[in-house]
Amino acid sequence: MLPALAEVQRQAMDRFQAFMREQNSEDGGGDAGKGLGIVGHFAGIMLRADLVDRTEPGLGDAGPAAEIAFVAQQDIERLLGGRPSSASTCAGEWS
Repeated sequence: MLPALAEVQRQAMDRFQAFMREQNSEDGGGDAGKGLGIVGHFAGIMLRADLVDRTEPGLGDAGPAAEIAFVAQQDIERLLGGRPSSASTCAGEWS
């Protein structure tokens, strides 16, 4: 699942950076997406890295999943929809 999420995130970032390049070319701005400092989102509200208290319990090391933050809810649902649930797997074993 993690590689699929990483690929979806890469595609979303490519689209976002293309959008930013287009916007920046219109107003003479700088490099697309530079210095955003976004570490994730909560209900679509972007979280700035400089405002996250990393000493808070539960915000420690997330392992490889820490690299995934820019994935839309619809993409998560699509990826999860392609996986068998434990209930359907168990039901199949009993039939």
